[in-house]
Amino acid sequence: MSIYIFPKTHTAPEIISLEKAKEHLRIEADFVDEDVLIQDYIQAAINAAENYIATSINEAKFEVHSDSFINFYDFKVTPVQAISSVKYLDEAGALQTLEVGKYELLPVDQYTSRIRYTDLDTLPLLDDNSTKAVQIEVLTGYATGTVPKAIQSAVLLILTDLYENREDRVNNLPTRSQSLLRSYRIY
Repeated sequence: MSIYIFPKTHTAPEIISLEKAKEHLRIEADFVDEDVLIQDYIQAAINAAENYIATSINEAKFEVHSDSFINFYDFKVTPVQAISSVKYLDEAGALQTLEVGKYELLPVDQYTSRIRYTDLDTLPLLDDNSTKAVQIEVLTGYATGTVPKAIQSAVLLILTDLYENREDRVNNLPTRSQSLLRSYRIY
């Protein structure tokens, strides 16, 4: 059994707006010379926070490929908002979409979600020669407006550190942001 996870192109909603970032950095709204730089720092701060907690913050889409239907597959990308689709290659190699009622998304704990097929005996036969016989598309990260305030605050602190200290340093994240993120971290 082989399992592969591939990121998909997806436009995520804003977690921290440029306006909010500029307000936090105490930059006048009409000063636009560094807007692109600040937007880059916002994304870098989110990425740093995601790397620290080993969890998606930005909404993202992933596709999980497998050579078979695996009941109780635990997703390694979290938090999973929804399963967008389950597709499969039938015996003839044609791509089909599995009916929504044939699978469900279940929470395992606060960090893990799993797909469960409702009736393994009625699942279709697959193309035996493909490592992509089953293709599950999942939506991860936080939905618009649901990012915890502690994570937003940590991202703003990281953003401030990136903006104010533009040289390379030895320490990783500001200690206050680590404290805010610690309870969301997956070990």
